[in-house]
Amino acid sequence: MKQTIVIITFVFCNMFCRAQVTNELTALLSLSIEKHLSSKEQLVKEGVLIRSYLDKIVFLKDNFPSDFSFVSKDGYKVSFFDESQYRKSELRKGVRTFRVSSIVLNNDLLKVTIVDGILSKRGGNITLTGGESSTYQYTYRCDKKRWEAL
Repeated sequence: MKQTIVIITFVFCNMFCRAQVTNELTALLSLSIEKHLSSKEQLVKEGVLIRSYLDKIVFLKDNFPSDFSFVSKDGYKVSFFDESQYRKSELRKGVRTFRVSSIVLNNDLLKVTIVDGILSKRGGNITLTGGESSTYQYTYRCDKKRWEAL
C-alpha cells in the first residue's frame, strides 16, 4: 500500500513539475516572438523593410514544444509552415519564414534565437537560407521565482 501511494505521489509531482516547465517555456517563446515581431514592425515604420515583410508570418516547427500554439499579435496572423498552403510557384520563388534556431539554457540564463530566412523548394530539393538573427535573453531570479528579460 505504501509503495502505491509513493508511486502515485511521484507521478503527480512529476506531471505537475513538467506542466510548469512547459508553460514557462511557452511563455518565454511567445515573449521572444512578440519582441522579434515588434522589432521588425519598427524597421517597417523606419522604411528599412517593406510593409509586405509582415503580411504573412510563418514559423518553421523546429525547436518548438509539440503543444505550442500562437496567439495573434497586434492583428498579425502567425502560423507554422504548411507546404500544402502554397502553390509550387510560390515555393520555387521562396517563402519568407522565421525559425527558432536555438534555445539554450546555461545555469540561470536562457537564450532564444530567432532567425529570419527564406524556404524554397525546387523539385525534391528544399533550400533554407538564413538571414538576420536576434537573440533574446532571460535570467531566472530566485528571489522572485520567475524569469525576467535582460
